[in-house]
Amino acid sequence: MEDAKKANSIIRDGFALLTVEADIKRFEPIKEIFNTASGMLQGDNKDYMEAMLKGWMVSQANNMVFLLWRRGILTPEIEAAYRELPSTEEAVKDYDKFEDEQKAVADDLEAQRKVFAEKQHEIDIFKAVLNGMSKQQAEARYEEYKAQVAKAMKG
Repeated sequence: MEDAKKANSIIRDGFALLTVEADIKRFEPIKEIFNTASGMLQGDNKDYMEAMLKGWMVSQANNMVFLLWRRGILTPEIEAAYRELPSTEEAVKDYDKFEDEQKAVADDLEAQRKVFAEKQHEIDIFKAVLNGMSKQQAEARYEEYKAQVAKAMKG
């Protein structure tokens, strides 16, 4: 959380130097976003959300410092504080690790869903046969149903 707070300080200090209306509008929401997000850091997902906030805030500080530099208003104090921050790539490493873990969980659940769906497919075909449909008809209807679902999922 320390890096996110340092990044927020850089953004806040840089914001005070902005004079171009478009720049002000671009960075104005960040204070509220940071405060709201910081207040949400609790529960089982605290570490994950904190890692996400850190990466996002460091990226925003990077954007601010570049803008200050481009406008010719970057102060030595802001630059020094900025140089103490990790790079954006370094700041998102924890977030990337959490994302990889989440993806592994999602992939495992998807594999389980596919196993369930295959078993359910067999049961649905069997039920259709018990209701008087030929196995070939049941399979054909099932394929039609799968095509309709796929089409609906694509929008």
